[in-house]
Amino acid sequence: MDTPSNPETWVRCSPSRLNGLDKCPRQLWWKYETEEKEPTGFWAARGLVVEAMCMSVVRNNRFLNGHNGLEDLNSHSLEAEGRRAWQEQCDKSPDLISFNEEMEKQFPRWVAGASLYQHTGELTDEQFFCELQFEGLPRLIGYGDLEVIEHGRYVIRDIKAKGQLSKAVELGWRRQLTMYALSRAIKYGLDQLPVCEIDKISVGKTPGFLRIPVEISGEDISELIRQLEKLQYHIENSYWPQNRVSDLCMEGKCGFYSRCVYGDMIPFNDSIERCDALSLLQKRDLHGVSSFFGSGT
Repeated sequence: MDTPSNPETWVRCSPSRLNGLDKCPRQLWWKYETEEKEPTGFWAARGLVVEAMCMSVVRNNRFLNGHNGLEDLNSHSLEAEGRRAWQEQCDKSPDLISFNEEMEKQFPRWVAGASLYQHTGELTDEQFFCELQFEGLPRLIGYGDLEVIEHGRYVIRDIKAKGQLSKAVELGWRRQLTMYALSRAIKYGLDQLPVCEIDKISVGKTPGFLRIPVEISGEDISELIRQLEKLQYHIENSYWPQNRVSDLCMEGKCGFYSRCVYGDMIPFNDSIERCDALSLLQKRDLHGVSSFFGSGT
């Protein structure tokens, strides 16, 4: 299958595209280089809904007349914001409606997890735009969740929803924070990078909240540049191979699976012709093999 690249498609690139390169380059090609549409994933929608509810906690916290605690938080507003956010996602991607029953089953856990979110510091920006350019590489653009000033320093926080709490920080999250931190440091003319934190919300059986400090180092910046260089190589060479060992390479987890896998199959007879060892077999045996595989072409 030919996978031509249009460089104009990649002039601007989000951190999620860089992370998608790790998961499966071919899926990235299907998503951004073709007109094929991928159904919105349930877990991605869940993350956006939980994030919206956490932002509701932040807004409520700002109107508590100077109180730092969340004792006056109206949990009903959290639920209302969560349902509004889910409906918004369904409006954008109608295929999500098929998950309404599953959403209703899990929704109380989402509310319980988000209700434990703790906002601290002086909020200076939310859902803020960031951009970053390295010479000769695609421009990075993205939106950070929260920026606050705490203990005299800028702090960038990114909200993540998971089934259970742990202190693990995924590489893709570090890339996002690295990009946000560099962008804000340049914008404000800082002599050091902002503090970075992952705010992890557990929406599983045991609701919870954990704030995880993430120290951005030269290694993180180097890794970000290397990933952009890797992406640039794929673009310039129209090289978008499948990642068949990915846990996401299966029906139900990749919206392009059938078109991708079966559209890239080598015809049976061509496969046989390219296998020298099969010259030992009689032609009549090949008919049986072909029938076994269900294809005579």
